[in-house]
Amino acid sequence: MKEGIHPTYYPNAQVICACGNTWTTGSTQEVIRTDVCSNCHPFFTGEQRIVDTAGQVDRFMRRLQQAEERAAKARVQQKAEEAARKAAAQARARGERPDKVKAVAEKAADQVLAESVVESVETGTTDSGDLLITAEQEDEIVAEVNGDLVVEEIDVTVTEIIGEDSTETIEETVVEVATDDMTEIIDETVTTISEGGITTTVDETVTTITKDGVTEITDEIVTTIDDGDVTEIIDETETVITAGDVTETIEETAVAVSDGESFEVVDETVTAISDGDVAELIDETVVAISDGDVTEVVDETVTAVSDGEVTEIVDETITTVTDGETTLTVDEIVSEEIDEDA
Repeated sequence: MKEGIHPTYYPNAQVICACGNTWTTGSTQEVIRTDVCSNCHPFFTGEQRIVDTAGQVDRFMRRLQQAEERAAKARVQQKAEEAARKAAAQARARGERPDKVKAVAEKAADQVLAESVVESVETGTTDSGDLLITAEQEDEIVAEVNGDLVVEEIDVTVTEIIGEDSTETIEETVVEVATDDMTEIIDETVTTISEGGITTTVDETVTTITKDGVTEITDEIVTTIDDGDVTEIIDETETVITAGDVTETIEETAVAVSDGESFEVVDETVTAISDGDVAELIDETVVAISDGDVTEVVDETVTAVSDGEVTEIVDETITTVTDGETTLTVDEIVSEEIDEDA
C-alpha cells in the first residue's frame, strides 16, 4: 500500500453543534462543526417539514417571475400614460401649440419611467472626505397568478464611495415575494473595490424559501480578485434543507487560480446528512492542475457513517496524470469500521 497519501485520522475529533453541544468521535477532521445534533434536531421538537423534491417551487417561481415582469411593465406604462394625458391636458388648457403639447406629454412620461428606476439619490462625504453617493429604490408589485394574490417588494440600494486612490461600489437588492403558502426572500449584495492595480468583487446572494413549514437557505459568495497577472475566483455555496427528522447541509467551495501559464481548480464539497441516530458525512475534494502539457487531477472522497455503535469510514482516492500521450491513473479505496463498544 502506498504511504503518505491518506489524511490524518483523529480518534478524538471534536464535534461542535450550533446549539453549543459538543462531543468526540473519529474523523479525518480535527474539528467538525454541524448545524444540528440530538439535542436540537427537529425530530425531537415535533416539527413536520417536507422538501419540494419535484421542483414545483422552481416552476412556480418561473411562472411567477414572468407574471410579475408583465405586471410591473404594465403598471409603469399605465402610470406614464396617465402622467402624459394630464400634462397634455394642462398644456392644451394653456393654449400651447400641438408640437409643444406632444413634447410636454413625452417629457412627463419619461419622468415617470425614470422615477420607476431610481426613487432617490443623495450625495455627501465620508469621514475621510471621500465622495459618497447613495441611490435608493423601493417598489411594490401586486399581481394575481393562478387565482393567488402575489405581493413582491423590491428594495435596491446603491452606495458608491469615490476617493483619490480607490473606488468602492456596493449594490444591494432585496426581493421579497409572498403568497398565502410561500415566502421567498432574495438578498444580493455586490461589492466592487478598485485600488491601484487590484480589483476585488464580492457577490453574495442569500436565498430563503419557506413553504409549508419547510425552510431552505442558500448562501452563495463569489469573490473575484484580479491584479493584472493573476486572477483568483472563490465560489462558496452553503445550502441547508430540513425535512421531517432529516437535515442536509451542503457546503461547496470552488477556488480557481489562473496566472496565464498555469491553471489550478480546487473544488471541495462537504455534505452532512443527519437522520435520527444515523449521521453521514461526505467530504469530496477535486484538484485539477493544468500546466502546459501536463494535467493532473486528484479526486478524493471521504465518507463517514455513524449509527451510534459502529462508525464506518471509506476513503477513495483517484489520481490521473496526463503528460502528452501518457496517462497514469491510480485508484485506491480504504474502508475501516470502528465498533465504539469494543
